[in-house]
Amino acid sequence: MVKAITLVALLGAAASVNAQSLTTYADGSAATLGSGFTATVQPGGIRAVPGGANFFNIEGRNNGNFASWGAVRFDLTDAYAQLNSLAQAQFGASGTFTITGATVTFSSSNAAFTRPGLLEVYRVANDTLSIDPNAPGAGFGIGTTLGGNRMYNGALGAASSLLGTINFTQSGSGNNNVAFGTDISGVLGLGELNGVDNALTLVIDTNSLTTAATFEGQSGPFNGINAPALTLNYTLAPTPGAAAVFGVAAVAGLRRRR
Repeated sequence: MVKAITLVALLGAAASVNAQSLTTYADGSAATLGSGFTATVQPGGIRAVPGGANFFNIEGRNNGNFASWGAVRFDLTDAYAQLNSLAQAQFGASGTFTITGATVTFSSSNAAFTRPGLLEVYRVANDTLSIDPNAPGAGFGIGTTLGGNRMYNGALGAASSLLGTINFTQSGSGNNNVAFGTDISGVLGLGELNGVDNALTLVIDTNSLTTAATFEGQSGPFNGINAPALTLNYTLAPTPGAAAVFGVAAVAGLRRRR
C-alpha cells in the first residue's frame, strides 16, 4: 500500500506542470496566434464584405431584414502546434497536452441600433462549410431550428446543447471595445479541443425579439486585438506510457538506494 501511494505520488509529480492558458484569435493577422472567420447570417444569407468581415451581428426577429445569427470559426492548427512544442520542450518527445477548459471572448462595437439582451453560445459539428464573408455559401438564411425566436436555421448542422450565455448590455453608442467572456468548457464533452480536430465552430444566437448585438469581426478596426478570442486552459504531461515508465524507474531507484 505504501509503495502504491509512493508510485502515485511520483507519477503525479511527473505527470504535469501547473495549469496554464493560451489564447488564439479568429482572424488572419500575422500578429496573433491563430486564424478563422466570423459571419453575420441574415435572411438573404451571409453578409458580404466589408461589413461582414469587420463585424458580426446577432439581432432578434423584430429587426426584419437585419435579423441575424452570428458564427465564429477558430482554426486551432497554430494553437495545437504551439502546445505540442511547449509539451515537448518540457518532457521531450513524449510530451503531450490536455485542454482542461475554454473561454470565448468577444468585443462589442456598439452602434445607435444596439439593444441589450441575452445571447447564447452553441457549438456545431460541421467545420467544413465556409462561413467566410469573402466567399459566402448558399442557403444560410435565418430560421428557428433551435426553437422559440432563435435565428439559427441549422445551416452548419445541428447545434449542440447550450455551452454558455452572454448578458449583452448597451453602454452607449460608438466603439466601446467591451469584452464579453463566457466559459464554454462544456464543449470538451462533445469531443472537441482534443488536439486532433483543428477547427471549432460556434453559433451565437438570441431568443429575444429585440436584442441587437454587434461584435468585432476578423477584420475589425483593431484587428488582432479585439477579434473573437478563444482562451484554452491546459496542462502539459508526458504520454501515459512514458509516465508509467518514469514512475517504475523512479521506484526502482528508491529500492536500489535502500
